Parts: sequence; C-alpha cells; structure tokens
Amino acid sequence: MQPHPHHLGALLLGLGAAGFSGCIGPRGSPLPLSAAGGRIAFQSDRDGNAEVYVMNADGSDPLNLTRNPAEDWYPAWSPDCRRIVFMSNRDGNFEIYTMRSDGSEVRRLTADTAMDERPAWSPDGRQIAFGSARSGNDELYVMNADGSRVRNLTNNPATDAAPAWSPDGKRIAFHSNRDGDVELYVMAADRNAPRRLTRSPRGDAMAAWSPDGSELAFASFRNGRPDIYVMRADGSGLRRVTSDSATDYHPAWSPDGRRIAFHSGRDGNSEVYVMNADGSQPRNLTRHPAGDLVPRWCAR
Repeated sequence: MQPHPHHLGALLLGLGAAGFSGCIGPRGSPLPLSAAGGRIAFQSDRDGNAEVYVMNADGSDPLNLTRNPAEDWYPAWSPDCRRIVFMSNRDGNFEIYTMRSDGSEVRRLTADTAMDERPAWSPDGRQIAFGSARSGNDELYVMNADGSRVRNLTNNPATDAAPAWSPDGKRIAFHSNRDGDVELYVMAADRNAPRRLTRSPRGDAMAAWSPDGSELAFASFRNGRPDIYVMRADGSGLRRVTSDSATDYHPAWSPDGRRIAFHSGRDGNSEVYVMNADGSQPRNLTRHPAGDLVPRWCAR
C-alpha cells in the first residue's frame, strides 16, 4: 500500500506506511489483550484498495467498513465510539467523511479542491480537527462535527500536520517543519500559540496522547529509522520503546493506557502490532500479507 503523494515527503505525511523491507524482529510472549478490550480501527488494502477496517483488540474478527473502490484512509473514532471519521477520494479528491462504526450512514463533511486529511475528533465530540492545503500550504483546521464553521488554527507559512487532541480537549499536538526540522508542537485548542516539544534533526511526527494526558507517544527518525518514543506532555522524560531494524510508526494508546498499538514492517510487510507501554511484549495482531496500518483504539 502506498501512501498518498505529497510535496512534503514521507515524514510530514506519516509515511512508514509502505514498502517495508525490514528484518523480522523478536517476538515477545502474547499479551493478555482481553483485559484491554475495545476495538481497533485501521486501514488495509487486503481487499485490493485502501479501506477502513475494525477488529477486536486481540486482532480477531476484522471487518471492512467502507467497501468502496476509492481510497479510504486515516480512521479516527468519535469519543463515544459510535462514529468514525476518515479521509477519502471517493468524490474525486481527498475530503473528510464520517460513518457509523458499522460502516453505515456515510456523510461527507468537507468540499474543497485542496486535500483535506488526517482528521481527529475532539474529546467532547463537537469538533473535528484536520489538515488541509486550502490556504496554499498545509495548515491545521477545525470544524464543527457536522462540517460547518471551518477555521484555520495555525496560519503559518510552514507545514503543520497530524492534529491530536489532548484528552481534556484543551490542547492539540501536531508536527511541523516551521523551525526547519520536523518536530512536535503543542498549542491551546482555542488559539494559535504553539510550543515546540522536541528538538531532533532527524524528525519527530505523529503524536498520540496517553488517556490521562500525561504523556505523548510518537514516531521519531532520530536513530536513523522510525521507532516509537514516549515523553511527558511537556517534552521531558524521553524514552525509546521500540528498537527494531524495520519501520515502527503511528502509535495509538489503549483506553487503559497500559498498551500502545502501532504499525510495523518487522515481519516483512506492514502489520498492526500492540505492545506494553514500556515497549515489552510486542505482538502482531493482523498477520496478513497485505498492508495494515494506522491503528486507532476505542474503548468499546
């Protein structure tokens, strides 16, 4: 599965989605995933094109929700787990859509000639943040959950991408090249005053908040290839939690904060894995020859 083309290149778009050729990594003992519960949404091309799927937290019962010949990418749950927001080019270019968690009631929210991408639902369910180049460069936008009242959050000539709401809804983390390198930033959700959290010449991207808002997981190239790292929400306490020779990308916390899902090419193609939050006991959930990536966890 190839991610969409973009002038910013692989890191800003959260590549790591395709072309895995890494060696097979070590496997830990199977995790007792039944305790984590919930469902994981992800994207896969196992039916011939990129679609949105859901599966149980232990990897069982994967279900294709979109069943559309177009490309459907980057699913994200509503806070009550009843709906999923995603991006799709089914109407000609990439726009933001929502659907019920069973795949029904698909609604198109945006209608712009630019690409609208990587949506994220606010914790109160009232707003959706997303990236778009509709102003001429890649910015972060927010709109009401019905698609109304779209407004630019970042207003910066650099590229800002991949918004992630804090659990309390007061902050949004994202990655940007506004200081030259691709780094992680956080800003208040109601005003444009971002603060830089990371400083690495190799690039940091795809932030994900822990359920209690105290930590951020993210992907970093600081050791030459993408691995998953965790740090405190203020940027301190950095620790590396994966160290495989393949690409590890797109972290997502379990609802109880004890585990992190991610996708990796360590078994020869992109699969969805889950590990303990300290990086121990990684387990392949999908085990499919197609590309499975961008996991998003919901509590029910």
